[in-house]
Amino acid sequence: MSGSLPGRLAVLTENVRVTDYQSVGDAGARVSAQVTVDRDNPTFMGHYPGLPVFPGVCQIDCVHRTVLAAAEIEGVTPVLTTMSMARFLSVVSPGDELHIDTAIARAGAEWRVDGTLHGQRGPVARVRLRYRLAEEGPS
Repeated sequence: MSGSLPGRLAVLTENVRVTDYQSVGDAGARVSAQVTVDRDNPTFMGHYPGLPVFPGVCQIDCVHRTVLAAAEIEGVTPVLTTMSMARFLSVVSPGDELHIDTAIARAGAEWRVDGTLHGQRGPVARVRLRYRLAEEGPS
């Protein structure tokens, strides 16, 4: 998951857009984003026929893409090292609008991220990710 998901899954999460970024100084940042789940994506034909469900891995990737956007704002390169928790609380269907709220805590050369995805009916997933910040080579 260092950049994006391969194949057709990637098109499910590529339209994640940051709606708010707030730095909390050396402690970290809070970042919000939004995504509309594309109801016409062919991935839904197999996940699951007759009852399409937005895959959990794509929900995790929505949080990951939000973190990558924050990293771009901050001028750093995060490398995903751990997914310590993922809880899926409600079904996400094609056409749903998701709001992604992340809290990034800085700890030296590491970011600890708590992400929550909200749908129209409340929280749909909670994710905890950890990143190390890549060392930049000489330019």
